[in-house]
Amino acid sequence: MLVVPRGAAFPANCVKCGEPAERPWRKKFYWHNPLLYLLIIFPGLLIYAIIAMVVRKSIELAIPLCDVHHAERKRYILIGTILLLGCIPIGIFVETATHMFDGSGWLVGILMFIAGCIFLSRINLIRPKKIDEVGAEFTGVAEEFLRLLPSKPAF
Repeated sequence: MLVVPRGAAFPANCVKCGEPAERPWRKKFYWHNPLLYLLIIFPGLLIYAIIAMVVRKSIELAIPLCDVHHAERKRYILIGTILLLGCIPIGIFVETATHMFDGSGWLVGILMFIAGCIFLSRINLIRPKKIDEVGAEFTGVAEEFLRLLPSKPAF
């Protein structure tokens, strides 16, 4: 787990592999208490969304990524976008091209939509576990990168 105090700077090494990184990825991360997900059940999704946006915490960071992980992130964005934008037209095409109208187009469209959502969920290469006024905690960071950081001072 990576603990980041507000205003901290990272070494110029990729957070996913520890290799040298020249281009940082600027990202604003958001987090709220996971107990808020219970609001989806009762009173509903709209109330959850409003409350989550009001109480969420944020932190903006310049995350160092190597060229390989920058390219991986771009590939996930491209594939996810193509799948999401193509799920309806491809579904319609499959449905009309088979001339069977058996729902195969719907199945293809739904599967493309799910796959697109999965690819787009992977674009955040690290994930916040907690964000507060002091800093943030992240998961998904390579052990090689964590070894480059100074150890926490003993008090």
